[in-house]
Amino acid sequence: MKDKEKSFEDLMNELDEILKKLNDSKISLDDAVKGYLKGLDVSKACYQILNQNKELVVKKMTEVGLEDLESDGKFEEFNKNL
Repeated sequence: MKDKEKSFEDLMNELDEILKKLNDSKISLDDAVKGYLKGLDVSKACYQILNQNKELVVKKMTEVGLEDLESDGKFEEFNKNL
């Protein structure tokens, strides 16, 4: 399964496993470099998922008029109405 097809949680678990391997003092330099490069790819896939979801949330907030809540004082007003 390609990284783009995995869930964010699966990717984070994979990144955790990579980090555990990299922290092993007995890892060879070649394996460490391969692990590091794989970690970069997994991190990039995680970032892309987070960015897509951020864009979706901002779009939905804009649609309902809740964009920039913190900058214009609407956040406190919004919380009072909950």
